[in-house]
Amino acid sequence: MRKNDIVDIIWNKVENLNKKDVAEVVDMFLSVVSQKVTEGERIELRKFGTFYRAEKKSRKIYSPIAKKTIDVPARFSIMFKESRYEDEKKGD
Repeated sequence: MRKNDIVDIIWNKVENLNKKDVAEVVDMFLSVVSQKVTEGERIELRKFGTFYRAEKKSRKIYSPIAKKTIDVPARFSIMFKESRYEDEKKGD
């Protein structure tokens, strides 16, 4: 699923906004999430999941193309972990 697909789904469910406005809201949401996680904040959306920053340590790899060892610098990536919840209570 692409961002345009999400915009289409939301636009079909909302009566008072046009498609351009829905696309702007989706862009703003993704921008805020990306910015805050990059700054080191965790974003937790209950019953959905958590966005967080994962640090990757520097390491050495062997490149068979260059036939030498290459240093890969430390970096980070934005990760998402879905929340663990049940739609319905068990035993009812």
